[in-house]
Amino acid sequence: MVESLQAIPATLNILAWQPASPNEIRQYLEQILERSEKNQKEKDTGSQPQRRRGPKDRPLILAVRTHLVQLDIFCYLKARFGEPNGFQNFLRKDDSDNLIHWEYHLICDGVHIQIMGVNRETHFLVREFFTDEHWRDLILRIKDDYRRVGPEKSRALRQLEKWVVFPNKYVHISSVCAELYDEITSNISGFEEFKPKSAEFNSKRQKQLRVADKLSRRAHKLYGSCVQLSLLTPILAESFLNMLILILCKPEIRNNRAELDKFIRAHIHTRIFSLSDKCLGFSRPVNEETPGFGRFKRIMDRRNHVIHGNVDPVREQLETVYFQGTRPIFTQTGDHLGQFYSAMERQHEPARVLSDYEDTHSFLVEIVGCLEPRLRTGIWAVIEDRYPGYDANRQRAGSLFPDYVATSYFPGIKYDDELAVDWPSRFR
Repeated sequence: MVESLQAIPATLNILAWQPASPNEIRQYLEQILERSEKNQKEKDTGSQPQRRRGPKDRPLILAVRTHLVQLDIFCYLKARFGEPNGFQNFLRKDDSDNLIHWEYHLICDGVHIQIMGVNRETHFLVREFFTDEHWRDLILRIKDDYRRVGPEKSRALRQLEKWVVFPNKYVHISSVCAELYDEITSNISGFEEFKPKSAEFNSKRQKQLRVADKLSRRAHKLYGSCVQLSLLTPILAESFLNMLILILCKPEIRNNRAELDKFIRAHIHTRIFSLSDKCLGFSRPVNEETPGFGRFKRIMDRRNHVIHGNVDPVREQLETVYFQGTRPIFTQTGDHLGQFYSAMERQHEPARVLSDYEDTHSFLVEIVGCLEPRLRTGIWAVIEDRYPGYDANRQRAGSLFPDYVATSYFPGIKYDDELAVDWPSRFR
């Protein structure tokens, strides 16, 4: 029984944990560096003795991704030990783009314990022998100790900022529009009149068929993109405007649900010219006399006609055809296939679709130009963030993370859900 008690790792005595002092951390890191240099020197000279490495030479590491919520363990450690004190805190950049976001360096009976927030995981490093059962017991003891420091843990939680991450519809729509724009730009120059001559068709039949096939493939790629981009361009503008309102809406409007709904649901022109009254940061109102707004208004007017599925046969006609019973009699002469492709070109207007997209972007830039100069860079950072955040308590939007997702996988590290142990039913 005495041997069994002596075999229990000191780390499991979590009530005896103490934060390491800066001097203890410095000595600890110096010892690791000296040991590493010695091992490397012995390896280079071939004089390294054959010995089994122990816990003091190599830490045992567990990555916890299942049985501890990082928010809980962080607030628990902060409630007990204050701010993170580990060396990794000095290596991190002062933003969210880090692999290791925080580290607590603790000591218990001379044993060093490092607890780190590595992205969504919590990594434990201990300098003593640990079995799978020991790791499980450590996690269970920590969770059981939450109750003891409950008020302090709740206080630590309240000191944190609470942000929700949400999808930025403007960025997602903008990405689709950019792809469609590139598709149209790549194929817009490929149109040519198809009107083969009989002599050429007889002598160069394969060439004429290739021209017809080229026009067919171009139509398949191009015209669908034109329809999509012409429909999405106004929605792009709407989503941009809504993001701008989310970021800059005045508190008295935001906190009045009726006024906010009225503002958001107003006609887009009304919203644009109300921005300087109902939003913060505008140094001047949007000028409705500019050519940029004139072009944008025409785009939105066409959008209102199309978006509701309006049909105006006379206004949208491609050609006029007479019939005697079931016999068509055409008013436009020419090659039948060539006239079909020409009609599709007139219908979808690739050049106009590109121009509308470019004019819309120019007008959105014009709106941001009405903001105070000090705000413009920050506004673009949030509006162009694929997954920004929103602090509901402070009614504030912000850019939380870099525009990519990256992580690291450390070979040989054991995960808590891979331990060969039985967990209590409440943890399964």
